[in-house]
Amino acid sequence: MPRRPAVAYLFFVRPMTSLRVAMIVFLAASIQAQPLDVPPSAAQLREWIDAGCVRSGKHVGIDYPGALFGLLQRWGDRRFAHVLRAQKLRIRKAVMDTIPMPPGSRLKFPLTYASAPH
Repeated sequence: MPRRPAVAYLFFVRPMTSLRVAMIVFLAASIQAQPLDVPPSAAQLREWIDAGCVRSGKHVGIDYPGALFGLLQRWGDRRFAHVLRAQKLRIRKAVMDTIPMPPGSRLKFPLTYASAPH
């Protein structure tokens, strides 16, 4: 009878101890892991975007005008216009020229529509 507890210890307790140690090491390593670089700012992202980036996005199926209009619908006129007005004039104009505004959108999104010259 004394063998059974020893066998149970070898098969159940010992592997669990190794598993616990491995989990603790993994968690400690993941908590200590920090990114080497800070994330880019919005200004840096704007500088990096060029025609090649947009062309590559279109190549893989990203619909930028549709995405912008989707943001306008999701955020609503006030929030979208607030973010848009914070951009430079040429950016605001490019966004307004790009968004596929359906008929009647001037009434539905007046703040966004007024954010850039047409």
